[in-house]
Amino acid sequence: MYLLDTNIFLEILLEQEKSEECENLLKNIKNSNDLFYASSFTLHSIEVVMIRENRADLLFDFLSFILASKIIRLDTNTKI
Repeated sequence: MYLLDTNIFLEILLEQEKSEECENLLKNIKNSNDLFYASSFTLHSIEVVMIRENRADLLFDFLSFILASKIIRLDTNTKI
């Protein structure tokens, strides 16, 4: 089981230096038998950054991808 960090997604969304590596990671998840999770805090952090960057359109696309994705599970039981 693996927890995907906020920065993996932000690298791609903001087209940063390691975005290609992060995209390859997400593509490879499809072929993996391992479980991958993204916490609700991760999603919230991405929402904050993308709204701050005035990229609500891209945020909507990202959240739609996450909801439709069968490769990434959301951890909704995170307790702070």
